[in-house]
Amino acid sequence: MDFCCCPSDYQRSVTPPYEGSKEERRALISPVATRYYDETITHTSNDDENLWSEPNDVTHMEADDDRQLYNLIQRRKDEEPGSQEWMDVDIEISRIRSRRLAVQERWKKVLDRLGFIEDAKSLLVVTSSSASKTLGSAQKARQLHDKLATQTSIFLEDVTQPQRYTIILDRLLDLDAADNFIRIAKDMYPPEGMTMTSQMTLGS
Repeated sequence: MDFCCCPSDYQRSVTPPYEGSKEERRALISPVATRYYDETITHTSNDDENLWSEPNDVTHMEADDDRQLYNLIQRRKDEEPGSQEWMDVDIEISRIRSRRLAVQERWKKVLDRLGFIEDAKSLLVVTSSSASKTLGSAQKARQLHDKLATQTSIFLEDVTQPQRYTIILDRLLDLDAADNFIRIAKDMYPPEGMTMTSQMTLGS
């Protein structure tokens, strides 16, 4: 099967994907799937299940949370399937995976609100391949990650995964959609207990 590729002189539209008509959004968003298509089809079930915090670390030893999850997975292999020990470890693995998936689902909902309904999955795929690529706006993407972590509740307290989501924010910067992603995330996931006045102060 043949897949079209974006032309080398492709220029982004000045109209962000969250504005304009549905057809205009499709015209801009269509290249997104193509741009990350190779990563979408080559990522493994391991990526889907574990959503590694440090995708480029194949040993899963660099990040504390990845190391914890990896060690639990290895420990489960050593236990007798169905035994109490096996079930205890399996429950903890499922808990960690579920919390990481919950954060990813929050990001998908914000992307859907932006207009990336059909391409949210492609934007959220992060593999060792994508992590090893040079980020075009790494510093800005990290700053935006910190802003999301402190000014919204899109992350869970123990699931912020800076490396994974910095890559995704870098993609949104490339699509001129990052600032509006932040705006919508603040609206959809304000910090718990924050008043409207506090939200306005943070947004200023």
